[in-house]
Amino acid sequence: NSFLDDHKQSLFVNTTVRDLLFGYKLDILDTAEGFANTLSTFGIDNFMPREFFPNNSFGILNGRNGTLDGPFEVYTGLSGTEDLFGYFKTWKNQKRLDWWKADSCNSINGSDGTIWPAFVDKSKRLDFYVPDVCRSLYVTFQEEAVHKGIKTYIYSAPDGVMAGSDTNPDNECFC
Repeated sequence: NSFLDDHKQSLFVNTTVRDLLFGYKLDILDTAEGFANTLSTFGIDNFMPREFFPNNSFGILNGRNGTLDGPFEVYTGLSGTEDLFGYFKTWKNQKRLDWWKADSCNSINGSDGTIWPAFVDKSKRLDFYVPDVCRSLYVTFQEEAVHKGIKTYIYSAPDGVMAGSDTNPDNECFC
């Protein structure tokens, strides 16, 4: 790819564990940010969400300090919302995202993945929102199990949940 070649970059990097965890500068992101700023001048603002790469650096824990990525407002199950218990009402005071191309991809669906309403129907998928990837994902029922004498359900992400739109058309509006 000429863009990578122009910046003497590769898809693969050799770096220290510290830099991989806490961040290292990527010159290629300076160019991408400049390109995004130029597009913004022409009214195209959703090219690259700025929250993805603080200071144009990449690190698995970059920009994190152990706090939750919120605030989150969730349904408590009171006033007739028991079937939504634990599900997001808003995230960062937004009912929807504004990063993706289509409304369906901008939905904040489900919970944070740690709590679900009582009496889960195993025929229905469980949705959850993941701030780190700026999208909602889901898991589906796989099998029943018993853990320390308690009947449980095992869920997992189906094949293709994060696949490209050629494999999973529902992902067409994600980058």
